[in-house]
Amino acid sequence: MADVVPWSMDSLPASLRWCAAYASSRPVDKKCAVSLAKFLSSRNTSRTSELAQLQPTLRERELIMAEQPNESRLEILARELIIIRILFANSEDFIKSNFQMRDCSSLYFTKTSNSKSKKTLAEAATCSDCFIHSRAAYYPNSDENGTDTGRCGYGSFGATLNGGDVAAASDLYRDGVGCGACYQRRNTHHNGLLNQVRCTNSYYCTNNGVTIVITDQGSSDNTDFILSRRAFGRMAQTTDAAASLLALGVVDIEYRRVSCSYPYKNITIKLDENSNYPYYLGFVIWYQQGRSDITAVQLCETQNFVCKLLDRSYGSVWTTTSPPSGPLSLRMLFSDENGDETWVVPVNNIPNDWKAGQTYDTGVQVNL
Repeated sequence: MADVVPWSMDSLPASLRWCAAYASSRPVDKKCAVSLAKFLSSRNTSRTSELAQLQPTLRERELIMAEQPNESRLEILARELIIIRILFANSEDFIKSNFQMRDCSSLYFTKTSNSKSKKTLAEAATCSDCFIHSRAAYYPNSDENGTDTGRCGYGSFGATLNGGDVAAASDLYRDGVGCGACYQRRNTHHNGLLNQVRCTNSYYCTNNGVTIVITDQGSSDNTDFILSRRAFGRMAQTTDAAASLLALGVVDIEYRRVSCSYPYKNITIKLDENSNYPYYLGFVIWYQQGRSDITAVQLCETQNFVCKLLDRSYGSVWTTTSPPSGPLSLRMLFSDENGDETWVVPVNNIPNDWKAGQTYDTGVQVNL
């Protein structure tokens, strides 16, 4: 492999530093890659032959990623691939003709159901037109609402979010990326003749189901979800039927991802109680809307646009040490089921005198 064009973060324009920082940890969106490649190519324009030699290597890696579903190996390949693409790409045309810049995670998550048919975790996490067959339990030792100690980091807010119709997820938690996602579910039954989907027991269950929000991580008895008692009971037709359903403990369901909607609510952040400038800043994102995942978050100084990519500490909690100073502009990267990525910049900034434990309304609603 040819030598990489020398460069450093300090040599990049401020507007491209976040592109480079993001590229070092995972695939980036196409616009970012093109902009960065243009800048790098302007420093060295004699790499056409090297690109021709590199192209088979890129395609070989992409075939490995598509045909060998091994998560840990593909994580490494995906990161290697995006860095190769950006550092060696010599023109915008080369990128457009050879690369599909998208999140590679959808290539390697698979799950086998009880019927021995395979489904992808990415499909279950994003598909809006298909129902996935699974099982659900409920929190046995809780009140009607969810837990206030969930792994998404919502605290007491997570127990009552969506009216208490919340759940813990197993695979769909996706290392915290799945926090805040909404799913619609209903009980299922195959009659063996027409393969129709309907409630398992017409006396207990309703075909309407219930829409829940992921606020925690957990599984029980090969389930995809552990629902709050309220959400579990709301799958039943009547109060008496709900009691009978709760007595069963675990039920067969089908579910699909749906768009989250919080009328009259903007995306809001709540600062960690331990936040302390200039040493540490952390916050959790509330009221995540739409059907896309938040896969990256940045904080930018509003005056000189120096940006810092935050770490996902866990769940929906984002943190950084040595946070930028002054009023801060928040940037959130939304990734949809097709791999398209969109940066959203809220209209409201985090004020210069931000306080630990405070909540700040971003002023935006998102339907991506």
